[in-house]
Order: sequence, then C-alpha cells, then structure tokens
Amino acid sequence: MLYFCLKEINGKVTSLPQIARETHISEYTLKSCLKKLRQEGLIRYDGRRNCGGRIGFTATTLPQKILLQGNKNRLLRKLQQITQQTLVFTEFLEAPEEPEAAQIEKNHPMDHPMDHPMDHPMDHPMDHPMDHPISCSSSKKLLLQGIVLEAVFEDLSPRSLLPYLDQFETSEELQNFLDMANACVSAAKDGKGKPIQNPHGFLFAQLRAGYINPPEGYKSRKVRAQEARNQQLEEELATLRRLKERERELQFELFVAQLNEEDIARLHREAQAQIKPNIGLSPEFQIERYKDGLLKEWFAQCQPPPQEHPQMPSGAFDNT
Repeated sequence: MLYFCLKEINGKVTSLPQIARETHISEYTLKSCLKKLRQEGLIRYDGRRNCGGRIGFTATTLPQKILLQGNKNRLLRKLQQITQQTLVFTEFLEAPEEPEAAQIEKNHPMDHPMDHPMDHPMDHPMDHPMDHPISCSSSKKLLLQGIVLEAVFEDLSPRSLLPYLDQFETSEELQNFLDMANACVSAAKDGKGKPIQNPHGFLFAQLRAGYINPPEGYKSRKVRAQEARNQQLEEELATLRRLKERERELQFELFVAQLNEEDIARLHREAQAQIKPNIGLSPEFQIERYKDGLLKEWFAQCQPPPQEHPQMPSGAFDNT
C-alpha cells in the first residue's frame, strides 16, 4: 500500500499522518514500512520538506517487480479509493495569472482512481455507490473526523460516505448509524434475521433509505461507555466497602492488643458478673462470649462520633 501510494504521488510532499488517514493504517506501521522500503532499495527517500508551514517528506519509488502475497483484489479496491489529491500537501500560492492547463486542473481536480501497475481490478458494484459527482459542504465533511470504521466496514473508504452526510447533524449520529449497520451484519451472521451477503451494499442501501433498524439488544457507544463506567464505579464502591470493613477489623484488633493488665482484669470481672447459671452453657463459654461483647462496646465508646455533613445554606443551588 505504501509503495503504490508513494508511486502515485511521484515525489510530491506528503506525510505519514496524511497517508494513515487515507489508508487506515497506523502511523507506527507506516513508519516501519517506510524504513523497510528504504532498506530494500524500493524507494529513494529525499528527506523532510516544508510545504506551506506543514512538515512532510518526499520519496520517489524505484521500479521493481513485486510479488504480492495476499488478496490482490482487496488491495486494488483499497488503492482505487485513494486519490493523489488526498495524499499530497497543497500549498496555496497567489498568482496574477495561471496557464490554461493549470486552470483546467484547478476547475477539474484529479478525483479519478489511482492508476496501478497491476492488472485491472475486479470492481465491486458497491465500491462506487453513486456515479454522479459528490456535492458536500466543507462543514459536513468534518463529520468524518473521528469516525471509527471497524469490523465489516474496516476497509470502507470514508469518501464513499460523502453523498450521505446531509442526513446527519453530528459525528455521533453518523457513528451510531455505522454501528447499527455493523450490529445488523453481526446479528445476521449469528442467524438472527435475514442473511446479508454484501455488508457494504447493505450499508449504502440503508443510507439511501435514510434509516436503519438496529437488531434486538443493540446498545449505542454512549450506552456501552456508560455501562462500563457504571461497572467500574460499582467495583470501586465494593472495593472501598471491603477495605473500610477490613480497616475497622484491624482497628478493633489493635484496640484489644493495647489493653493493659488492669483493663483485662476489669473485663474478666464484668464478664463473670453476667454469668447466668442453669442455662445449659458452661461458665467458661459464657465468660468468653460476654468478653467479646464487652470489648465491642468498649471499642465503640472509644470511637469518635461520626462527623455530620455541613448543612447547605438555603438558596445554595439557586441560579442567580
């Protein structure tokens, strides 16, 4: 992917974050691939460049025969969805006049799929869901920022969603729609509902319809995040209660260990005074039981009274 992206831009300024956004490959992986391409002599790295205040780099591919190990059609479909215009930095310069060829390029930017040195790919009918030009305001394009494409839509190009962005007001709404579509596909695989042979086709059909019915039990990201937060708080609360109880046990054991001989003698006398004859229990057993009760009473008497929460003044929550 990186080799053919660099081959397409042919020495123009780009950056790994920009390539990562278009290919959905992490910057860490691309950095490793760039290093390997240089080591294998597949590219000539020309170094870092400043383009309109943005720092990128330039690299030129060297012609080599490449043996692909993997799914060729999948690679070509992904490459088709990337254009040179989205990979390179654009530096805006003011000029009084432009040559005719430059004006044509400006009025008709290159939005055609990348030409590849491999065989012609097997186009899938849903890879290009709409043949008419995409019209979408810049503000709507911002909805694509932060969108997570995962599961069956991992290899979906965000550009293919542009014709449908007018349906959504926020990125959260768009993300929820994609998540519901993913949930429908997953439910269909589990035998719940009609089978979905073409997940991408299913998504675009629902986008054209403008609605989607989530499967039973579907939970949005917000709900799942809140559930995870609640579970974390419940675990923290249970841990705090357990630690508080253990703290009280340790304090009681420390209190007993600090009793002097006079306290112990008094404890024995008061326990003896509570012995009840003819109840079927030995005096020794009764003494031990009464000692335990007396120790807990003494311990409670030694504890400081619980602090009362300060009373909130009246009108503290009034909006003034």
